[in-house]
This record gives sequence, structure tokens and C-alpha cells, in this order.
Amino acid sequence: KHLAWSKMDDLISPFIYTTNPLTDGSPPIWQGSNVVSDPKEARECVDDTLNLGYDQIKICNGLKKEPYEVLIKYASERGIKVTGHIPDEVGLRNVIRLGQYCNEHLGGYLREIIQREGPLPKWSPDKNNEYFEISKFSSKITINTILVFLATERAVSSAGRAADS
Repeated sequence: KHLAWSKMDDLISPFIYTTNPLTDGSPPIWQGSNVVSDPKEARECVDDTLNLGYDQIKICNGLKKEPYEVLIKYASERGIKVTGHIPDEVGLRNVIRLGQYCNEHLGGYLREIIQREGPLPKWSPDKNNEYFEISKFSSKITINTILVFLATERAVSSAGRAADS
């Protein structure tokens, strides 16, 4: 439905950017996702997305490194942006290096900057600053839900200090 709306010249609305159905590795998180397991499927996904008229390709966490790299390079060659999650196997640095247009939800950031020590996660301010520095010069979009996590961390730290008193 959104794809049809985005192509309507007489629709009075904000511009509608549409993505293909979620692209993921095998097994996919969501039923109905495009499953991309190898470089051939990555190129087919890009071609199919363009042929169907979508504006961007949205990826999910389970996409493996090799198909991801092929998908993002081929998408760039074909002139379509890749947006979505930071795949677990690819990691934040590679997503930035390869030029993913938008990084959603910041889950990939959190996996990189929160360290596990015992049963509770520990926020790493040094890693936090490092990743924000490399991100701000990547000229890409990052969905800034990180502010919620910063506020939560401050509240947890304050509660911990109060409990220690």
C-alpha cells in the first residue's frame, strides 16, 4: 500500500520513502522477509527491489558479512540506498565503512559499546565516544534512540550510588 502511495502524483502528503520487505539472513526474524544467504541472492535482492519500485533496501541483524558486502556495493552501483539494522556479523565499523545510508535503532552501537561484566551490562564511555566520533563524520543518518539509553544509564548509575550510601 505504501509503495502505491509513494508513486501517486496527486496525493497531498509528506514524501513517502518506501523500503522493500525486510532483508535478512537465514533463518529470518520476520516471516515474509527476503532471505539473502549468498552473493548471488544479494544481487538478486537489489535487482528485485529496484524492479518493484522501492526507494531503499532495509536489512536486518541476521545478514551475514559476505552477502551484506555484496548487497551494499551492488546497491551503490545500482543507485539505491541501504538502510536498516547493523547486522551482528558485520559490525558497526564495517557498516560505516561500507556506507550504509541509515542505521536503525542503534542496537549495533549498543552491542559495540556495552560490555558485559558479570550479570549486568556496563556502559563504556570511551567506546561510546569513539563510535560517535566515527559516526558523525560518516555523513549518514543514525536514528538517535541512544538518548533513551543514556538517560537510562544515568538513572541506573544514580540508583546504584544511592544504594551504596
